[in-house]
Amino acid sequence: MESASLPQAAQDLAPKSPSIHLSAARDKDATEKELKEEKAAYHQSPSKRMDRVVSANTFHKTQGLEPGPGASLHKTQDRGAVCQEVVLGGKLAAQTSFSLQRPDSFPEEDPLQGAALYQRLKEHLLTEAQLKENGYPFAHPKRPGGAVLFTTQEKLPPDASCRLCCRCGTQYLVAPSGRCVHQEECHYHWGRLRPTPAAGGWEIQYTCCSAPIGSPGCQVAQQHVQDGRQQDLQGFVQTLDKELPAGAHPGIYALDCEMSYTTAGLELTRVSVVDSALRLVYDTFVRPDRDIVDYNTRFSGVTAADLARTSTSIRDVQAALLTLFNARTILLGHSLQSDLLALKLIHGTVLDTSVLFPHHRGLPYKRSLRNLAAHYLGHVIQDRTGGHSSIEDASACMRLVIWKMGQDTKTQH
Repeated sequence: MESASLPQAAQDLAPKSPSIHLSAARDKDATEKELKEEKAAYHQSPSKRMDRVVSANTFHKTQGLEPGPGASLHKTQDRGAVCQEVVLGGKLAAQTSFSLQRPDSFPEEDPLQGAALYQRLKEHLLTEAQLKENGYPFAHPKRPGGAVLFTTQEKLPPDASCRLCCRCGTQYLVAPSGRCVHQEECHYHWGRLRPTPAAGGWEIQYTCCSAPIGSPGCQVAQQHVQDGRQQDLQGFVQTLDKELPAGAHPGIYALDCEMSYTTAGLELTRVSVVDSALRLVYDTFVRPDRDIVDYNTRFSGVTAADLARTSTSIRDVQAALLTLFNARTILLGHSLQSDLLALKLIHGTVLDTSVLFPHHRGLPYKRSLRNLAAHYLGHVIQDRTGGHSSIEDASACMRLVIWKMGQDTKTQH
């Protein structure tokens, strides 16, 4: 697809103010500069389908303006998402962005949108064996609302009052409330282990501080925490097969969740959903059922102030997503089983970017979403000092998948 005409983008995006008058010379210089930058951006972009976004950003930069909302995926200003529900829904809606987008509203001639894209993606869905191998939850055969996993679950200490810290590996005691009996600091590395060239060979180091494996943690938290999601397998809901209007398809969405540590482990504190046109259709902070002991802000981006302004529960989220999705809706995500466990949602029509772009060493190794976005899209994500953005991560997953389908189309021709 050819890039959008910049003059047209200028007509659509330029502020209409009668008080602004530019000289003919400045008009000409600005236009030449815009076209030059647009051409360079077009040839550098790994995904030329996104050039309308690039062109819009180029125009705004040449005019000395900031990009408009949604103009740059990796700089999304998502905390102030506003939609019609804010007006209609009152105070609670101000923390929830939710607008249903009909999946049959895309031009069918575009092979990377709508029903055509849906058919393409069906070829890459995880099989039942892959869902089990990657730890996706399945409905429990005998226990309503229960889930079952087919991967090796986290081993628990023999004493029921003991927990294993998922950050530093230390065993610690908890009271019936789930809080630590002894308040002790947790020293841990937040980065991953990776092989690094060293004198005479390779050395395994942490990405957070470049310290060798086995070194004391470079970070200090007030207490130990647990994951807990593989043990808390109650309260699950399952997407249902629904009858669709004539000519409609079940929909394609990418989702990402953020989680914070509570007395029971990791619980959902934010969820974002985008459609195949990269429109935000659902975004909300979520108040967990148990008391929070660590907001996990470095990764979640969630703060105490965010949750103080919402009363949305996980059951509210489940109700909204069961309305938006059905059993045949294609859900995209990176290691999506982690998000489905946090959502307590059972869904089998899944495309996982960690499987679509596998690690060369195979499981259990997986390439990070940050690595994939930089490698294939040329975009840096997850570089905010305030933590990750679930909107940014969901959008990156959708863009990766659309890029992959575009590359496949080129090789077929």
